[in-house]
Amino acid sequence: MSVRGEVDISTVSQLDRAAAGLLVEAGGHLILDLSETAFMDLSGVRMAERLSRLAAAAGGGLAVVATTWGVRRVLALAAHPWLLVTADLETAMEAICDRGRSTR
Repeated sequence: MSVRGEVDISTVSQLDRAAAGLLVEAGGHLILDLSETAFMDLSGVRMAERLSRLAAAAGGGLAVVATTWGVRRVLALAAHPWLLVTADLETAMEAICDRGRSTR
């Protein structure tokens, strides 16, 4: 799922609903691509953590792609260490595929 613009208190609930729906459709595996996201506040971090827990409960996994300095910074400062954050889509896809193989 690619996200553009900003993830903040005014956009996070809509994004959360859409991502949770995709997570269910994808059998518990999701990549949240924030490479075109200019800003993310703490509500976005908490949403990513919640989605990660939902993915794990479904036997899958969530990877977050963060390339912009601001988004990487807030994730580094506020996210739990178990939240998988990568710098590129290829690494995220490999991580999700590895998680899928390890749960079988």
